[in-house]
Amino acid sequence: MPLTKMKPRFVDVKCGCCNETCLDCPRIYFSYWGKNNGSEADQLDWWRREFCYPMMVRLKQELSENNTTHIHITTTLRHLDNFPRETEGARFLSIFPTTVGKPHDIKHLVTHCSKFFQMLAEVFSDIGNVNVTHYVMSNIGCVRSVDVALYFLHKQNPRIFNNFVIKERSFDSYRKQYDIEYSPIFSIISALGDIAR
Repeated sequence: MPLTKMKPRFVDVKCGCCNETCLDCPRIYFSYWGKNNGSEADQLDWWRREFCYPMMVRLKQELSENNTTHIHITTTLRHLDNFPRETEGARFLSIFPTTVGKPHDIKHLVTHCSKFFQMLAEVFSDIGNVNVTHYVMSNIGCVRSVDVALYFLHKQNPRIFNNFVIKERSFDSYRKQYDIEYSPIFSIISALGDIAR
């Protein structure tokens, strides 16, 4: 797949704290929160409130204007190059800010991912056949927390993603490109559960 060395264009929303975009606000780095006695949960609550939800609402408006329902998502704001050429011009969401406190401790991360995808399902609940592509750069705690959160959300409410088709594309560090789309772990496990019954 041809590559373009471009930064993904994140949905254009500015925060209420300093009127900066999601790439420029200093609060996207956990070092800001650590210096100000903030916790990982504080940062992630802020991220959802100031950026995730407003960006989802804005994206829904933009997609409806462009007659498409394809949502592109990165795991964190750190992943800024080697995206497939067909994503050029697309507006992206990011599940996480640039850095979080303890990426190896997925408790807070799973909680955040659950709330992120519940918000996404709620915002796009009245849109039919939503296609979501999650671009996975590496197998880090943030990525594993996405898998866990999606699995348990689907387990608790199998209808939550009824109008969604969620796919992942993993980054091949050898070839420096994203692989073809494949089904995320939660849907594979759910399918195996259906077969076992």
